[in-house]
This record gives sequence, structure tokens and C-alpha cells, in this order.
Amino acid sequence: MNSPKHIVTAITLFSLFGLLFSGCTLFDTREPEPPDAGPGAPFLQPDRPEIVLENLSNAFVAVNLQNYLRSINEKDFRYSPTVTAQNENPELWGTWSIEDEEAYFNNLSSASQSGTNHSLTFSDVDTEIVSSSVQQITATYNLTVNHNRNTQGVPTLAGGQVIFLMTAGEDGLWSISEWTDVSSSGTFSWSDLRAAFVRG
Repeated sequence: MNSPKHIVTAITLFSLFGLLFSGCTLFDTREPEPPDAGPGAPFLQPDRPEIVLENLSNAFVAVNLQNYLRSINEKDFRYSPTVTAQNENPELWGTWSIEDEEAYFNNLSSASQSGTNHSLTFSDVDTEIVSSSVQQITATYNLTVNHNRNTQGVPTLAGGQVIFLMTAGEDGLWSISEWTDVSSSGTFSWSDLRAAFVRG
């Protein structure tokens, strides 16, 4: 039979173990950390088509490739340049792909001047609902990217109109499936910017 001294010792040990584990956070659950999108590059969950426009703007301000590509439907993406850009570089656009988008944006990022203000704004936004999972958005854009190729004759300002066909995936998140660029009275366009940077 256990002596009273042994019983007291056992109770004391159990009490100490109880106190130890009650204060221990080793097995506590933690809040998941958000994925690292890079400094100054917030990415909002695109549960509405207009959020995609905001994410594109944020991606350009931070020149963040990851967030830029997250706004595009990589599987179904198609790009149509301005008529002027098509006529100037017809061989470039026939096979334009998501890899070309990545290449031009990477080169643009490398040529961008740090510590300067980049911007992308959309105005006159018009939305047409095609179906519950497809919307067409038409907007005027103004883009400023301060890069080091302006001395080579590549403008830092681009403007025109975009027509986005946006689709929602099974998860309800929207992205750009088709992107059409329309020039505005001879202004340097987004297509011209792509052509200037895609080749490195």
C-alpha cells in the first residue's frame, strides 16, 4: 500500500505537470500567415471583377510580377494588340503567350528606376455582364513607369483603352482571359510598351 508521503508526492507531481502544460503554447493553433507578395504589393482576393483592376494597378506601382500574373488566366489567356502595334510587329503577336507577358514585365522591372513613382489608373470603366461567370470590362488607362530606356526613345507614359474579358473560376475568383488594347489617337500604348520590353 502506498504511504501518505508517496500519495502527496504523486499529487504534487501531477499538479506541476498540469501547471506546466496549461501554460505551454507548444500545441496551440496559430493564425495562418498571409503569403509573401513582396514589399508594397498588396493583392486583394479578386472575388469581383473590379478587384482585378485594383490588383493590376497595385502590381504596377510595385512592379510586382507575381501579382501581375495572378490577375491573368494563364490557361486561357489571349492578347490582342492595337492595330498600330500589330502592323509594326505582325510576327510578334501571332504567338503572344503568358510567357511573353512574363518576359516583358520582368524586363520592365529590371529597367525600372527604384525609388520613383509608377502608376496605373483606370477611368471611364464600363461593365457588361455576359453571364454569371463572364464579364466584359472596357476602360481608359493611363500608365506611368519610370524606366531607364527613355534615353533610347521609349516613353515612360502610355495610354489608351482596354477591353478585358474576365472569367470567374470554380473558386469564384476572377481573372483576365482576353485582353484587347485600343490605341488613343497615336499615343504610345500598352502594346508598344510590351513590344519595347519583351525582347530584353
